Amino acid sequence: MMDWLGFRIKQLARLPVNALLGTCVAWEPERELADGYSVALACAASLAPLAVANLRLCAKNQGGRLRELIAVFDCPPQQIPSNFVETAREISRSIDITLLGYDRRQVRVARLFKNGWVFAWMSWCLAIASSKTQALILHDLDAMPIGPMVFEQIYENWLLAKAEFCGINLYSGNGVTEEMGLLKSCGLALDSAYVRRTFRPIDIFNAMAWVDGRMISFDTTLYAQWQSPRRALRPIHESQLVHPSQLICHFTDLLAKRTDLRSVPHSLPMLPYFLYLGDDPTWLATATEDLKHENSQCLHLFDRTARLDAIVPQHWAWMEKQIRRLEQAIFGTTRPEVLDFLIGFMRRAGTSRSVGAELGANAVFEC
Repeated sequence: MMDWLGFRIKQLARLPVNALLGTCVAWEPERELADGYSVALACAASLAPLAVANLRLCAKNQGGRLRELIAVFDCPPQQIPSNFVETAREISRSIDITLLGYDRRQVRVARLFKNGWVFAWMSWCLAIASSKTQALILHDLDAMPIGPMVFEQIYENWLLAKAEFCGINLYSGNGVTEEMGLLKSCGLALDSAYVRRTFRPIDIFNAMAWVDGRMISFDTTLYAQWQSPRRALRPIHESQLVHPSQLICHFTDLLAKRTDLRSVPHSLPMLPYFLYLGDDPTWLATATEDLKHENSQCLHLFDRTARLDAIVPQHWAWMEKQIRRLEQAIFGTTRPEVLDFLIGFMRRAGTSRSVGAELGANAVFEC
């Protein structure tokens, strides 16, 4: 009884938030749609170099059935960073790119919360509203596509599955179990026409529900998935996509001064490298110096300090491996300045390192 009462109290407490967010985005249920698929990239203006790097990789690994890449920024359209606009202009020779930003009300509301889940929800909804194709693939800003035709593979899996939602990873946590068959948003291919026809934008947002006698907190898109008839899991190999989960959410929390990540096993040490891929060398040099000393437990990013205490050796090893995987996929080797940066990772990983210990086509070597 107390559990049910606690659930109702928490659910009621969310009503003002949902009421405010529910007025921010709208979509039309029906429209004429093109064949093929679209990719939606949710972008943060504060991390424009990361968006540049991701866009370049999307272009490099595109396929013939990609009709449009929708880049949604968390700022007014006229404030979309010029380095991204210039990159998009260059790439638009081979891909149709749509640049979207927030209107004044959306900017005010999103900045009121300063929450990664609000930014992601708003950007996904704007992309769903805009999509010119039935199939839309949600693509995280911190997910780097390196496999050839990775989006083509996700789209083909969606076609074969004939499901409203087709994802590459199962979601678990906050009461959601893998047995429920709900899918993480990164790499999620969805039927945009079905979503617009069946749900309101606020239905895509985080929600709380009482299921089988227990409280469940549904992450973005999960409640809509739970209410839908068909979901399909179609994994792709880890070598196809480098994705340090929740990196953007952790960065947003750090920037909003909600936490210094002291007790969080985060992946923010990868962010300086991602920014470097997008032509911003500032933070790679700063992080190289921060990580030089084995006992240092701080990483300086922008004007914030992220604590590193909770990152275990196995995760330092995983991060080193992913950075080298990207380097080798793009440049064929690990560049000297990146190797200098990785020395701090290697020291902290110690005997947990896996680079050079693998065999096969997808192995990551020390080169």
